[in-house]
Amino acid sequence: MRRKDRFLHLLRLTGLLRSRVPRPPQPSKVLQTGPAIVRILPLVAWAAILLPVAAEAQQTLVERGRQLASRECARCHAVSRTGESPHAKAPAFRLLPQRYPVAHLAESLVEGIVVGHGDMPEFLFEPDDVEALLAYIASLDSRPR
Repeated sequence: MRRKDRFLHLLRLTGLLRSRVPRPPQPSKVLQTGPAIVRILPLVAWAAILLPVAAEAQQTLVERGRQLASRECARCHAVSRTGESPHAKAPAFRLLPQRYPVAHLAESLVEGIVVGHGDMPEFLFEPDDVEALLAYIASLDSRPR
């Protein structure tokens, strides 16, 4: 190898001189989605794990509300999707979402319901119980969403 060729070779190796070899073609934009997919896949995985857990937690909350309604309210109110209330002036729970925004019932339940049918006892519920009871009442709403 001639001296000039060795010198050029050393410059190419050190990166000081670019080779005349053509660069490889750049990947197309379609193939450049790799990094985005790498960022999205963990989110999809977490969603696949957390959504069933959240749905199960909501079901548990609704079930707890159903039990609470059966224990505390069923002697006057119809607390299921069917049936008439034992007390003529007590509305069926399935009708409450049609009469009131369910969230508006929260304050009454926490502070104690003192209105309602005339002989309704005063109930005071803990916030966790209110959340469960409201989740159950909302689950009885038969209107399309």
